[in-house]
Amino acid sequence: MPELPVVDKSGKSAGSVPLRDELASCKASDHLVWEVVRAYLLNRRVGTAKVKNRVEVSGTNKKPWRQKGTGRSRHGEMRSPLWRKGGTVQGPVPHEFRVPMPQRKRRLALRRVFTDLLAEGRVLVVEDLQLQAPKTKELAGLLKTLGVERTLLVDTGGNGNLQLACRNLPNVGLRRPEDLNALDLLLHEHLTISRQALPKLEEALVP
Repeated sequence: MPELPVVDKSGKSAGSVPLRDELASCKASDHLVWEVVRAYLLNRRVGTAKVKNRVEVSGTNKKPWRQKGTGRSRHGEMRSPLWRKGGTVQGPVPHEFRVPMPQRKRRLALRRVFTDLLAEGRVLVVEDLQLQAPKTKELAGLLKTLGVERTLLVDTGGNGNLQLACRNLPNVGLRRPEDLNALDLLLHEHLTISRQALPKLEEALVP
């Protein structure tokens, strides 16, 4: 069973914690990760774009001029797409982009990305992520000390100071272990986990 080193807030060693074998040796394919990330991105979309076709635009059904004898082209109504303020042809209409994704695939992709981060040395376990006050400056100084200024923080719920402090840091995210997904890991350079959140993360990845 592999072990992860633990550091305190000053970056010094504070022991180590065991890690389940499944998290260090996931062999899922790249295509699975792509498939899951694509599903996350599609499920974020809101298909509310809408244009009016020739039936829906305002205007009269009256023929603008007679069919023959005027020297002008033939038209049946001014709501035609050929006219200014006419209807739009084949424009977007509201529809659902959502793609179903089984929980088993989501967990497997998450394990695969976690394994890659672990192999590259981009996973850091910290003794705790508690802050004295909800100050962005305090959190930025802590992350600079740990050498993980572009990171995704994983901590258990109820850490209100941490939640407020990381809101103004553009390269820092915060998730609970049960809310983590593969896209979150791919969008951040490092993964920083509090010691108390690690067991819950293992449960979420390998139920």
